[in-house]
Order: sequence, then C-alpha cells, then structure tokens
Amino acid sequence: MVDYEIKNKKITLLLCIFGGYLGLHHFYNKQYKKGILYIFTVGLFYIGWIVDIILIWQKKENENEITQNIETINKNDEEIKNKAIIFDCVGESFDNDDGVNRQTRIKQILKNYKESDDYIKEKAFKGYTNEEILKYDANISEFEDIAFKGNFKEFNYKGERAFAIYMNDFKNNEYQIGNIARKDIPKFLEIIENHKIINLKLYVIGGTYKYSNTNGGKQSVATKTFDYGIKMKIIYE
Repeated sequence: MVDYEIKNKKITLLLCIFGGYLGLHHFYNKQYKKGILYIFTVGLFYIGWIVDIILIWQKKENENEITQNIETINKNDEEIKNKAIIFDCVGESFDNDDGVNRQTRIKQILKNYKESDDYIKEKAFKGYTNEEILKYDANISEFEDIAFKGNFKEFNYKGERAFAIYMNDFKNNEYQIGNIARKDIPKFLEIIENHKIINLKLYVIGGTYKYSNTNGGKQSVATKTFDYGIKMKIIYE
C-alpha cells in the first residue's frame, strides 16, 4: 500500500497504472521491500495494485484542493472587498521614443529590482527551491504572482483616445512598456470614468521559467525563456 511520502505524484501514478502489479511505483519511491512483495504476489493479487491507484489519485486531488484553499485565503483584502479586472498590455516588443526597445527596458527594470529588493529575491519563482520544483513537478516563471507598481497615461492616436502603460523601477522612475489594446479601450474607459480606482498592479508574464524535466529516467530542473509580457490589474469600487 502507498502509506509513504511519494516523490513525484504524476510519475508515481503513471508507473502504478501501467506497472503497478510489478511494484514499479514502489521501486521508483525506493520502497524496495514492497516492490519485491508486489512482484511475487502480482500486486497483492491485483487488489493492492488497484487500491494504490486510488490512493495515489486521491493524494493528487487532495493536494490540488489544499493549493486552491491557500490561494483563496491569501487573496488580498482589497480584492475581496472590491472588484478587479485584468487588461492585457500590447506592444511590449516595440521601441519607445527614446529608441530603447521595451523588452530591453522591462529587463532593465526587473534586473534593478532583483539587485535592490530583497522581497523580489525571496519571491522569485514563488520562493520554490530546485528541490521543491522537482518534488511538485512545478512549472514556474521567475516573477509569477509578483505585483509591480505601474500607471497609465492617455494620449491621442490618429484622432482616437489611447492609453500607454508605464512601469516603475525600484527608484520609482516611470517607463512606457506598452499600451492598452484598442479592443479593450471601451471597457477600460467605462471602468476609469464610472468607478473609483483603488489600486493598479502590473504582473509580468514570460521571462525565465523553471520546470521539472525527465530525460533518460533522470529528473532535473531545466529552464526556458520567453519574451516578457505585461498584464495590468485594476482594483475598483
């Protein structure tokens, strides 16, 4: 029976489904005595095999449930009491008027934070160590769930109202990193003209991701990198 802490739930479940009657899931988790027992009894006469599949699946379900509860409990009070809406930023790969590409600018801002702000250092990759990324089979971006200070400014584009999105660096300097998408402007105007804005936060997507990678039966932490994107969350009454 699976009455021990399992190392990687996804791999353990797959091994149990396809080779549990031979105790493969026990061998994977270094439970060698149980693995040998399953070989000689054909998964405890198939009964232990079936029970293990159910137990491992329940472990996955319970873990997902706990994670959802923690996320709910940790919601910021102002977001519970008020409303929130997220707008995508567009044009993050364009050049600004000063000739600096916005991707370069975002990288500079984030580098500045990492060098100057202990909170950002602690929360990078959600605070997970490489061991925890392997344990939970995680796929996490460097600045996931970290809120940055930002603002928006209106400008005229070909006779139409348009809005630029600005991001603040650690020293509170503002830099344009994109715009509100044209299709979202009617909804954006409805929010800013008819509601009280409580807070505005920027969230970084893309950049460097760490994930659990299995190659040749060996598990390790790998990285992949994407262009940066920005989402703007407005909290309003």
